[in-house]
Parts: sequence; structure tokens; C-alpha cells
Amino acid sequence: GAFGHFEEASKSVAKPFKAEAVDLPAKAATCQPLDLIETDFAKDIANPNTLFPHGAGDSKNNLRMFFRDLQERPEYVKLCRRELACGKLKLRLSVQGGGVVFTVGKAEADRLRKIWHGASVSASAARPPKPYRLANPTSFLELDVKRHEQLFFSKRDANTFFEILKAPQALHEFFAQPPVAVGELLELTAMTMDDVTALIEDIDGRQVQPSTEVFPVHAVWPMGFSWSSCVGQASSVACCLKAGIAEDHILSMEHETPDDQEELELVCTDDILTIHRQREHGEHTLAKLDAEMSFAGMPQNSAKSINLKRQIVGLGCELTCQPALCTPVQSKVRQLALGSLDLLLRPIASPRGVNASLGLSQWFCLLQRGMFSIYDETYEFVRRTPAEVLVHVPGPVQDEMLVALCLMPMLTVALDREWLSEITATDAAGDFGFGVVYASYPAEEAAKLGRLAEKRGDYVRLQPDEQSEPWQDRIWKPHVVDLSQADFKVSVSKRARWKAHSSVLEGHALLLGMRRTARDKAKHHKKVVFLIDAKAVLGAAVKGRSSAPGLRTICRDLAAISMAADLLPRLVYVPSESNPSDRASRGKCLVHFTGTVRKGSNRRTRRPWDKLQKEYDLLLKIAERLW
Repeated sequence: GAFGHFEEASKSVAKPFKAEAVDLPAKAATCQPLDLIETDFAKDIANPNTLFPHGAGDSKNNLRMFFRDLQERPEYVKLCRRELACGKLKLRLSVQGGGVVFTVGKAEADRLRKIWHGASVSASAARPPKPYRLANPTSFLELDVKRHEQLFFSKRDANTFFEILKAPQALHEFFAQPPVAVGELLELTAMTMDDVTALIEDIDGRQVQPSTEVFPVHAVWPMGFSWSSCVGQASSVACCLKAGIAEDHILSMEHETPDDQEELELVCTDDILTIHRQREHGEHTLAKLDAEMSFAGMPQNSAKSINLKRQIVGLGCELTCQPALCTPVQSKVRQLALGSLDLLLRPIASPRGVNASLGLSQWFCLLQRGMFSIYDETYEFVRRTPAEVLVHVPGPVQDEMLVALCLMPMLTVALDREWLSEITATDAAGDFGFGVVYASYPAEEAAKLGRLAEKRGDYVRLQPDEQSEPWQDRIWKPHVVDLSQADFKVSVSKRARWKAHSSVLEGHALLLGMRRTARDKAKHHKKVVFLIDAKAVLGAAVKGRSSAPGLRTICRDLAAISMAADLLPRLVYVPSESNPSDRASRGKCLVHFTGTVRKGSNRRTRRPWDKLQKEYDLLLKIAERLW
């Protein structure tokens, strides 16, 4: 019955309203994001015309028809009174938009969480920006840790975060919830008419009677609104910046990883994780961060605060420094493993329940992105409707769940993998085949190059030489490395045995490069830099999967090799005209001739390149005819 946990978690089971069972802060709306975050973004979120260019639609029309059970209404009114008292809610006579509310259970027994269903308001709003420098488990792989190096982990967690983020008053009328009568507030609470009148924002001298209907509106950024997450993330990042933390030290997959990693931060909305190499430096930073959070009106959850420990739990993962490992939290992995076993033994589940299990598995796959390639049929299954009906789980879905279960131990990743002092470039050409070349490169420089991986807009240029093609103008940011095409040696220049889509050929070339690296045991347990000029293949390999069958198979092969050899491939884009493997992929590479030593002589003689090239072309023509 272990999979029943995911079935229950997938259901939105509303609990009866109990006003006193809902946790609220002593004082809400204590943090003003407009005073913290970047000016342009602050102007956008303070302007209703920017957030709601076409209004809030008809989201307010259904608020009066909310309560399914009139017996719950007194408890709803009492809860509104508690939220009005702490400053989370205000009152309005007219509103532009809103959503219904309900309560769900919390992990603590007999405690409830109030949920504001703001889907219709979010649908009417403009599309929010992506949360700035948002961390996830993949961010841990950006750490460069030496073996046996000391690390100090710390954590800060803002208490009742979305209930302390003050919303601009101009937006309150969009965050309404079901109305109450003034008489209900007077009868069921200790409020007076003056108290109610003082809380009505748009009273404008109008008379209020006990029969008057008023709308409770959120004075904070509600959790159910699409823009709230990016506002919360921007506020947490702003606190870090005000504490003196360098912006480029806040890890994010969209931004370049710093070379100096004496201090690093990971921010995920209300969670801030810090990593330090020196205890004194960590103590100084934490003192400033605590002071800035207090000044900004962000109360901390002291029960979750951690100071300079050798291991920590954050973002659903456990980090340790000796050994330097990142592993999913054991309780969650145990829950996922038992649920998967239960499903395999009794393959009856709802698409929604399987989706809940898949969501947890995908979060941990961010540590080992190749494991995303396992799932294909599962995605089709979870999209079935009706989603809540129990059905037989198809065999292919069971197979994917079994493979994921067997590979769960591979989700533990080492943080002390060193950079390989080598760069590999791969390419494929439809008129010939595959090319793989490599060049020695200092590990420190390879690390700088590898940190550009997965960063949108960054690409690599080689030093120009006589073999180079003219550079084409490109947008984004070039990085010129101290290597030319002549510095690369050919490992593979092989004609393709079959015809295929160009992306499939490019993926197979990358696979050949990975196999070459994995054959050498000395290159295992390393971070390896690959240069590739096919963005579709680069994106699929970085993401770990592809919906295209040809690329999906290649992603699975890449995952198998990288996990078996404990490799962390770092793929960096290189334009085709700068790709050193381009000539090898077209069968035009020059064979590197090192010369021969004549008998009785110490002098090395080198044959002319032009003669050698003619011999190579002749051999190539003979090989083509034999083929």
C-alpha cells in the first residue's frame, strides 16, 4: 500500500474550515519588496496596468457562490477576522478579481493551511518573468570541491514567507476572496463598526450598514498568484546582495558560475543556503545576512536555521563534505522506492497518482539528468483523462518505473570530481560521417571553459590560423580560448554506415566522443568539456532527454556511459566555422605525421605535407570504391 501515499497526495482534499487551526504570523506584510528589488522590476509589479493589461476578466463573478456548506461560513468569517487582525487582509466594497479559498491539512496534526485559488486571476495576468537566480539540485553540480576539502554549510529560512511580502495597494482589488456581510463580522467577532470601517480601503465617505457586503482582499502577495514566486525570489536575492554577497556567487543555471568559489549561495524563494571554505568568512557573512533579513522585515524560522555545519539538508538533498557527496534525502527516496515497488506488484493506479510519483522522481533526476531519458511512455500515461480514475498501468510504463527504481543508487553524485585536462570536440557531416578530435588543455583553463556549459548565449571561439574559416557575426557572448585547430589531434574520422537526420548524426558523434573518454580509466570520475556545434543535440543532452525517438536513444546511451564512468560532461557551444572537428567529420583532416629516424642518424626527417595529403586522398578514393 505504499503507493497510496502518492494517490492521497495527488488529491486536493479540502478540510472543513477551523479558524483557530490555521497558522498565521503575529504580524503580516512586514517586508516591502518595492524597497528591496531592482528598480525596473519594482515599477512593473507596482503597476496594475503592467500586470493586468486586459483586466482580471470575470474571476470575481463566482465569489458570491462559493460556500458549499453554510455550516462552514461562521468559521470562514472568524478566519477572516484573524487575518484582518494580523494585517494579511484588508476590506473593499468593490474588486476587480479574486479566487475562492479552502483549507488543506499540514504535516502537523490538526493544523491547516489556507489556500487562495488564484488560477483565474493568474490566467488574466501578463506572463511573469522567470524567478531570478533560482536554484535547484542541478546547482550543486556547479561546485568545484577538492578531495578532503573542508566545507561549511549554512541555511536560512524565512518564516511564513508569502504572508510577510507586502503587496502594493493598487493590486489589492485583484486579490479578493468570497465576501462577508458587515453584520457577520460584528456578530461573530469582537469587531465594532468603527473597526470595520477603518479597514475598508475604498470607503470614500460612503455609509456602511450591517447588510453591506465587503470583500476581504490580500494585502500580501498571495501564494496562488503567478507573479508571487518571482517577487519572493527577487526579495530573497536582494537581501543577499545587501549583505555584501557578490551577485555572481549566487548560483543559477542561467548565469555563469564564478571561478572563485570561496563563498557560494543558493536561493530558492524563502530558502537561502550558503557554502563557505573558511569558517571566519562564513560567520561574517551570516551575521550581515541575518541583520539584513531582520531590517527587511523577514522573520526567520529559527528551528530550520543552520550555522556552518559539515552536512546539511536543502532543496530535498543532503550535502556532506567528507566525503563530498550530494544525495537525495533518504526519507523521500525510501518513499519513492517503496511506492514504485508497490506499483510494480499491483499495477493499478490513477494517472494523477503516477504523476505525483513522477514529480518527486524528476526532482531528484536533476542530480543525474541522464535519468530523464528513462521516461517516455510514462509521460503519455499521466496525460490521460480522467486523471483521478484508477486504471491498469501499461507494461511499458512499468518497465520505465522498474529501470528508474534499479538506478536510484546512481542519484548520489560526487562533488569532488576534478576537471579533465583535455577538451574534446565532436561533429558530424551528412556527406561523410563523424569526427572526434581532442587537445590537451590545463585543468584550470578547462574549468573556466566548462563553467560556460548550459549558459544561454555563451559560445567558444578558437584562435584563428590558416585552417580556420572566416568568423561569422553572431549575437551573445563569445569566449576565445588559447587553442587553434592545429592543436587538436584526430581521434575519429569515420564514414557513416547509414543515413539519418543531421541531429541524430551529431548525437552519435557526441556518443563516440564520450565512449573514447570512458575507455581510459584514468579519465573516470572527472568533469569533461565537450565542444559541439549542434544546438538541438546540445539541448537534448543537457536536458537529459528528447521526445524525438532517435535522440532519445542517444540520450540513454550517453546517460549509461556517464553514470558507468562517473563522468560529468559539460557541453559548450562552438560555431561550426570554429569547430576543430569539422574537417574530421568531412574526411578532410590532415594525418599528423611525426616523421621517421634514419638508421645511423640522429636527425628526424619530415615528409612534405602536400605529398602526404595526395597519398591520403588516394587512399580515401580507394577506400570509397571498396566500400
